[in-house]
Amino acid sequence: MKKILFSMLVVIVCVSLLLGCDNILPDHSDSPSTNETSGLGGERKYKVEILNADSFDIINELKESYAAGEKVTIQLATITEHYYLLYVNGVEQERDDLIAGDWTITAYSFIMPNEDVIIKIEDRWVDIPYPDNETGLN
Repeated sequence: MKKILFSMLVVIVCVSLLLGCDNILPDHSDSPSTNETSGLGGERKYKVEILNADSFDIINELKESYAAGEKVTIQLATITEHYYLLYVNGVEQERDDLIAGDWTITAYSFIMPNEDVIIKIEDRWVDIPYPDNETGLN
């Protein structure tokens, strides 16, 4: 009787392990595209492309690719009467005021998604009215 119970227990454990193996294997349904590179630890990396990088003074050096979940920061030189708009894959990003504390840098940060990104930077000029000499009002 003990041998039968032990045999049944072994069969149940083996079947459970075999059925559970598909949960252990990685899911390759979102496998990387051919233009992705692999990091030192075999970690997938995704490319960053800035469409109009030559038009702006980017202060920090950017890597060509980042791992998903990695923080990407772009620092632009601050210009008086001017501000930037930065888009990652068409989505506007908020300024990162924690980095741009001294007002000489305008920074944007985002977390790298599981895909290549295209960054577009736009600049906006602001007209600051000067006071009227006679009244002191605008």
